[in-house]
Amino acid sequence: MRRLAGMAWGAGRVPDLVRALALSSADELAGRLRGTRAARGPLEPNEVPTARDLLDRHLPEHAQAVVERADRILAGELWLFGAWRPHARGELVPGVAAVDWTRDPLSGTAAVEESATVRRKGGREASVQPRDRTSWAPLLRPDPRSIWEAGRLAHVLWLAQADVVQGFFGTERSRGAREPGLYARALALHVRDFVATQPVGAAPHWTSPMEVALRAIHLALALLYVRTSPELDATFLVEAAEALWQHGRFLALELEDGQAVPGNHLLADLAGLSVLGLAFPELPGALRWRAKALPAFGEALLRQTSADGFAFEASLPYHRFATELGLVVQALARRQGTGLGPDALARLWKMAGVIERATLADGRLANLGDNDSSHAFLVEPRAALDGSQVVALAAGLGAPVLPSGIAPESLWIGGLAGLRRNLAVLSEPDRRRPGARSFQADGLVVLDDGRGRSATLWAGANGQRGLGGHAHNDKLACEVCLGGRRLVIDPGCPVYLGDPEERDRYRSTRAHPTLSVDGMEQAPLPHGAPFLLPEGAGAKLIEVGSDHAAGEHRGYARLRPGAIHRREVALPPGMPAVVVTDRLVGEGAHVAEIVWPLAWREVALREPTVEERAVLQALEALPVGEGRFGSERVAVLSEAGRAVALLAFASEAPFELTLVESTYSVGYGERECGRILRVTVRAQLPIAVTSVLVALVPRLPSG
Repeated sequence: MRRLAGMAWGAGRVPDLVRALALSSADELAGRLRGTRAARGPLEPNEVPTARDLLDRHLPEHAQAVVERADRILAGELWLFGAWRPHARGELVPGVAAVDWTRDPLSGTAAVEESATVRRKGGREASVQPRDRTSWAPLLRPDPRSIWEAGRLAHVLWLAQADVVQGFFGTERSRGAREPGLYARALALHVRDFVATQPVGAAPHWTSPMEVALRAIHLALALLYVRTSPELDATFLVEAAEALWQHGRFLALELEDGQAVPGNHLLADLAGLSVLGLAFPELPGALRWRAKALPAFGEALLRQTSADGFAFEASLPYHRFATELGLVVQALARRQGTGLGPDALARLWKMAGVIERATLADGRLANLGDNDSSHAFLVEPRAALDGSQVVALAAGLGAPVLPSGIAPESLWIGGLAGLRRNLAVLSEPDRRRPGARSFQADGLVVLDDGRGRSATLWAGANGQRGLGGHAHNDKLACEVCLGGRRLVIDPGCPVYLGDPEERDRYRSTRAHPTLSVDGMEQAPLPHGAPFLLPEGAGAKLIEVGSDHAAGEHRGYARLRPGAIHRREVALPPGMPAVVVTDRLVGEGAHVAEIVWPLAWREVALREPTVEERAVLQALEALPVGEGRFGSERVAVLSEAGRAVALLAFASEAPFELTLVESTYSVGYGERECGRILRVTVRAQLPIAVTSVLVALVPRLPSG
């Protein structure tokens, strides 16, 4: 089996890293890694007994879950895109599956490299020779994003965690209990296998520097956890350190800073270099990486966020990703007695506050913009819209946010101090208040009554300063939660490069919970350019109150005659309902279509019952919305034949209701079945249509 160039040494040969450090042997370098070091990891060996006590008291099932995950990995499964998936290509040794590094876990097909060239950036000589990343998109089939996930080595971090907790309460039935040292040995086998089969510069796992950075973060954390394991010999420790060295050298040469507007890729590159420089100062060049990357990361963080901490990607999942990058860098920097600097740290705390405040009543982030399920670190399986771990870790590091519970991330990334502070903040009185959580300058409002009812209104600019990036054509879109469950959902986007036409469908106006006119996109959608969406709607918020918000956009001013779309979202007092009023201001005859994507399967169009009519009459008496609700047909959401919520509409102009099957995506590669309800109005402008979604039971069944 081949090993990474520069790492295959025969008997008597001094490894490149050992020679670069002017040491006498691999044993000497391994001794430095095992012993008392200048750098401190999140959880040092002498802190593990205390961590065990805290976990046993506050997260008693965590250790058992950790080893169960590790056993699944050994059996050939990986957690990929919201599910455990078989992803093996045989065995490395009996009982330890080998990962299929180049197979797409979603389609099952292997990566095919169509063309690539080896080059040196800027004409400089380098022993690290990455592929030409300027055209990585067409290099790989199928979609490279899904292939890259396993190569980020999050599962190696999980094996390291299993090695640490082995022997804790709840791990008695694990494979590791029967075979002491198994998880550390398996970790070494997986790292060696990746290094041997995916050499520096080769597709698919070296075609994007961001992927190299995320792999470096997971591998660095894993090595910090297991560096003192008696199962790992000097040879492996030096091999792993050399792999980190190669990752750092690659990133130092290949920072993605050449784009018109550098985005989250550059942030990830700098985070990877910072982590390596902070955690492994023994590596040649590490002090330079740290000195350059740490302040540059802080500067990039400030450039890519607003004064309120809102990331400029027009995507909340990408905002969470950027926040995670900042938190892991700050956590390791703090352990070394330094940090991001006061301005960047204050901005990072605001970014964590965005996640706290942009979480809806179902406990998940609003599904705004692209979501490719990326994480800067993955400590345990997480749903693609889960932001609770970020808030908990940020609280553990000192951010003024209120976590919803205890997250293992506060220990594995934030250390003992992080977990203790997470626990301390949870013991404080809950200072959250219902009402509007507004990021007015950035165009997002979240209305929440604190009792399971929330709604959003999005009137922000397209991402990456108007270029589009990860934005969708979705101005004035809103998601709705009632009874603690999300009913109206943004469709997300499950694919990037694997199917450009499908990507365009998911990011189009007619896929989102907003209004379209004459079938037109709010802004022209550039086909064949999956990450380009120039600003064209000029959306803005025009009013924000404690229980309502309003916005408008001028994307339909291109029509002849033109139209302006205004939308108001309100939480009426005393009723478990959300009322949305759409107005089209202008002249001429137009066809308006309001789209409601529903995260629900059992939906029917029918006449309302006597009891349902009474509910609608009570809503008509409230000072929200316009007109009387149509009594001929409403949309009814049912569970096991029992009506639990309904959608009704009021309009002076006649309207048609159409219900179609659909899919929506809560994470990359994830497609859930739902329904889309379309409300079509053909009329002379101006027109107004009120939609109301009302719960018929106090708490909706969980999905």
